[in-house]
Amino acid sequence: MGATEELARFACELKVDQILAEALVWAKDAILDCTGVALAGTQEDAGRIITNYMKEAGGRPEAGVFTAGFKSNVGNAALANGTMAHALDFDDYVLPNWTGHPTAPMLPAIYALGQRQRISGKEALLAYIVGFEVGGKIGAGLGRGHYELGWHPTAPLGTMGAAAACCSILKLDLARTRIALGIAGSEASGVRQNFGTMTKPLHAGLAARNGVMAALLAERGFTADGSVLEGEFGFGRVFTAGGKFDPAEMSKDLGKSLLIIEHGVSIKPYPCCAEAHRCLDGIFYLIEKHDIRAEDVESVECRTSDMVPKIMIRHRPKTAEEAKFSMEYCMAVALLDRKAGLEQFTTERVLESKVQDLLNHVRYVHPPEASGYLNMERYPEQVTIKLRNGAEYSHEVLESKGRPGNRLTQAELVAKYRDCAARAISRERIDRSLDMLLGLEKLKDIGELMDVLCG
Repeated sequence: MGATEELARFACELKVDQILAEALVWAKDAILDCTGVALAGTQEDAGRIITNYMKEAGGRPEAGVFTAGFKSNVGNAALANGTMAHALDFDDYVLPNWTGHPTAPMLPAIYALGQRQRISGKEALLAYIVGFEVGGKIGAGLGRGHYELGWHPTAPLGTMGAAAACCSILKLDLARTRIALGIAGSEASGVRQNFGTMTKPLHAGLAARNGVMAALLAERGFTADGSVLEGEFGFGRVFTAGGKFDPAEMSKDLGKSLLIIEHGVSIKPYPCCAEAHRCLDGIFYLIEKHDIRAEDVESVECRTSDMVPKIMIRHRPKTAEEAKFSMEYCMAVALLDRKAGLEQFTTERVLESKVQDLLNHVRYVHPPEASGYLNMERYPEQVTIKLRNGAEYSHEVLESKGRPGNRLTQAELVAKYRDCAARAISRERIDRSLDMLLGLEKLKDIGELMDVLCG
């Protein structure tokens, strides 16, 4: 039995009463967080553009677009909401298998198709965990090779995960689920060169839409290859350029345990690339402990893996999107504002002369033992601040705030949701949606939640 068939079988056969309570808690936290982040994303330029585009495109009114007050067909709604979920780069991420963001591409697909199918909260949680496992297992088989080649794993893995989640919602049989994965394998794409632009969040939107489309086409009898993952010209070889991939890893211990329990979900306290978070934790520690002022700083040194600047690729940012992928900007704005929240990542703030001047005082160094992707998470990152008076302070961080071993509290998760949602919807709608999300397993119809979120 090949990897495609085994993953398809898992997607078909998993039932919500087989899922451990711990997995459901992780899933609920991720869904709560991503929903809030998506609401805030509606106020970004990318969110406004994609919403207007969908409004003009029209479509059968099946599923709501966040905060927009109109419905479109399920594919369009998934595309719009997925783009907004990733527009701020404030959504969760998972390491190592996903090497990216699972919820932003999957949840909008679940919300859109789930609204059309009138699924319950329990069914939404089941679909999410199915998609999480399938995308993560495929990532395990690919290893880091696809990332090193320039693929953005959120897009290809998100497409496969979203397709599996939608198959769960539609209750497709084994044959049609294999076909849906085959279709999704040809839809998947997304390159890292677009980091720091609106196209990066579009990757999540496209993955959500493509997952919906793959499942709906398979349901109707469309055809595709049923061995798309392991085949000679399939997903594994293509996404590693014919390099090393291991189809056995894609189904290893499948069903015996769940990746969402093994790896958890990292929820961001800062709306920027996760590779900045350890250094942000480090610099905030130093700022608070030594009462450091930006005007007194001579230099900031970030000691990281040599892979970090290959991810944080915008060294002299000029836009809010670029700033999210600039370690130099994150360190500069942290010194100036003593925080790194949504208000710090605006184009107006990026272009201020004080910020631009301070960029020149931030530099990287890379210890040889931390070189390469495999060593990125094994060694702590260190921030060293040198002051103009000659004083020097350093601090190391191994696991940043929000990672599974350093989780946000429930109160912090709720506070983040409220802060994000307040940018887009009323206090009354925030309270109503929060009640539904915190009790998601009790919700009879996901459409009730979407009506509150979409208006």
